[in-house]
Amino acid sequence: RLYVERLVLSDVRLNVSFDPSVRHADVDGGPEGWMSTRAAALRFMLGPGAALASIQNCPLKFKGLELRHLFVDTGGLGSRLAAHYTTQALGQAYLLVGSSQALGNPVRLVSVLGEGVWDFIREPLVGLFTSPAAFGVGVVRGTSSLVTRTVASVGNSASLICAWTASTVAAIGVVDTHVQAVDVAGAPVPEAAGEGSVVLPSSTLSGLTLGLRGLLTEPAHGWRTAGLGGAARGAMLGVVGLASKPAYGSLRGLSDVFSRLSFQALPQIAREQKYKMRRARPPRFFRSPFLPLQVYSAGEHVGEELLSRVHFGQFRGEGYVWHADLTHTTAILTSNRLLLVGDRQDYLVVHWQTPMDRIVLLEARRGRPYRGDGR
Repeated sequence: RLYVERLVLSDVRLNVSFDPSVRHADVDGGPEGWMSTRAAALRFMLGPGAALASIQNCPLKFKGLELRHLFVDTGGLGSRLAAHYTTQALGQAYLLVGSSQALGNPVRLVSVLGEGVWDFIREPLVGLFTSPAAFGVGVVRGTSSLVTRTVASVGNSASLICAWTASTVAAIGVVDTHVQAVDVAGAPVPEAAGEGSVVLPSSTLSGLTLGLRGLLTEPAHGWRTAGLGGAARGAMLGVVGLASKPAYGSLRGLSDVFSRLSFQALPQIAREQKYKMRRARPPRFFRSPFLPLQVYSAGEHVGEELLSRVHFGQFRGEGYVWHADLTHTTAILTSNRLLLVGDRQDYLVVHWQTPMDRIVLLEARRGRPYRGDGR
């Protein structure tokens, strides 16, 4: 059994993404290849079916936990922690459903729209208490933010819905099973020959071209491989492809248009881009495995966190000693050198450094704030 005097777990915030989709080439349709019923079922489950389970940047939050004076075994402690987080996870299940790509990620839609509405209300109010001119500027800024985020969020959701609908159409007939895949210009695609090659049109015109092509090639291939029954199946596949291929091309084109529109309005909403989360506090650093674990103190670890970000952690092993924020730079002293670094969002770049054996005297004084006019 364990005695725990005090156990403190801080709040946890996560952005969860999950993509279960696979490439079409990974699906084996059995002896009849892509014309079989089994292959069609697999294409649907691993295409639009997987998209239903695909989530992107789902925001989850878990409250912290503080326990005092516990005397339990490891199983009891684990069960208590599991119950704490499981209950909160079940209460946020709707966020997982709302982050589905197939549904257009309505959670992100509402979140981005909410940011625009907040700016639309806040910016004029801030300006109203400053001056009439500032109020006008606030109206312009708030309106611009609302329009930008409305266009970006709606465009992103429309792009995702079109992409999912296109994958559904793809599962029912945009595949030429027996011919070499070609690009829009008609040139053969390397290493794509043979049965199972997937030809995905990129526009309505290319979809119509591929559909007309399938009307002729599918029955002929079916006749060669399975006689009259194969020709009948090929004719059916060709007819389905004549409708589904232009539909797929149109949906794919619309998805690309909405995606570009959304990206132009708000680049950070790009569906391929992960949300970058900001730390609520610097991470805990362990200087020795033999020292007892202490209560977390942000002041003790901010310097260690800065040093770990310098040149992708190149100087972390030298040991943090001291740091100070300067004008546009930060001075960091390690056991081996003095560094002047600058911020580059996710990491710090070194502007100047010198080894400790070259430092004769280091004096730090807190002067007057820099006014920007040379004084």
